[in-house]
Amino acid sequence: MIMHQQGANMSIPSVQPIHPPIEAYRDRFIALCAWIDTNQDQTISWTQLSDASGWSHNELLAMFAYFLDTTPMTYIRSVRKSPRKLGD
Repeated sequence: MIMHQQGANMSIPSVQPIHPPIEAYRDRFIALCAWIDTNQDQTISWTQLSDASGWSHNELLAMFAYFLDTTPMTYIRSVRKSPRKLGD
């Protein structure tokens, strides 16, 4: 049985985060957006997004919310609506 000390000498153990801060995923997110741009003419499913990024459905939602304040599917629609640059 673990006993906890009471009083002034009690210290709280430090807790290390399980995942790195979300900013650590910026390059991976940019790569996913480039993949979406390259594949925008194709049907893009949640499974394909997960496979391309390595993130789960909920992680994808969190990344798009954090970096672009949108959802993955809304982002894909916006990419498809925007005109391609000359030379693409």
